[in-house]
Amino acid sequence: MSVIIVLIGGLLLFANPDIRQDTYRVETGISGVSGSISSGSESIKGGYVLGWGASLVGEYRDETPLRHTLGMQRYESNKWTLEFYSLGLDYVYQWPKLPVQIALGAEIGSAQMLPKDMSTIKSGSDKLGWEFHGEALHYFVLRNQLVHAFVRPAWRVYQPELEAGGVSKKLNAGGLSISGGLGIQF
Repeated sequence: MSVIIVLIGGLLLFANPDIRQDTYRVETGISGVSGSISSGSESIKGGYVLGWGASLVGEYRDETPLRHTLGMQRYESNKWTLEFYSLGLDYVYQWPKLPVQIALGAEIGSAQMLPKDMSTIKSGSDKLGWEFHGEALHYFVLRNQLVHAFVRPAWRVYQPELEAGGVSKKLNAGGLSISGGLGIQF
């Protein structure tokens, strides 16, 4: 599923002649997982974890207040890794006479949980999910390059799957998450 998300996102961003500029972004954040699964002496329990991400944002040439986003995020604990691949659409509002923007948007994506060093608990297939998010951006110039800082709270609904002893179980990798980072336009 993540391959399809990346393929569609790549087509929207790179094969679209109306995209005027690309912004490359890096971020760090916190996200949560609830639920647990166990098999024998091995178990995985949810919790809040730190992670990082990277994304590519494309904005239109005309004054259309929309943008596309193709992103990847990775969150890690000592027992598991959670990966998100997402494709989003945002509505952007430019604050008058200030270098500030506010964006509201939604994403659809895939999530997969990967256990670390476990023999009886295996990762399942990646599962589709979605999120709603808001974003506050502040633009500034750094060494003659337009850069922005952003903070992004989101509400996620993802259910990655794990297999333990031949039984599949879904965990909730959703709820509130928050991230922040920097973007640079090219």
